[in-house]
Amino acid sequence: MRGRPTKNPHTRPAINTLERLHAELGGKILENKQEHASLFERMRQVEAVIKMLDPSYSLRAISVKRGSDVRACGPQLSGFRAISVDVIISVKAMR
Repeated sequence: MRGRPTKNPHTRPAINTLERLHAELGGKILENKQEHASLFERMRQVEAVIKMLDPSYSLRAISVKRGSDVRACGPQLSGFRAISVDVIISVKAMR
């Protein structure tokens, strides 16, 4: 009798594991949506700086990188952000 499945699906280990996995994936989706807004804003800021440096530059020519390359450049953005702020200040001083 020990190997027989029960009628109650909530007592099955596989169902419990799948429910936990489902909940974790749902949480990751929510985190990803919040991160999406932040990344989108940062990308718009980079595009604005590119346009300030060269108004005729086509942003469509930039291809999206996928995989570990995108994650590798994340920490470097703080340095880039400082440079972009300096560029914005110098451009405003030129006007």
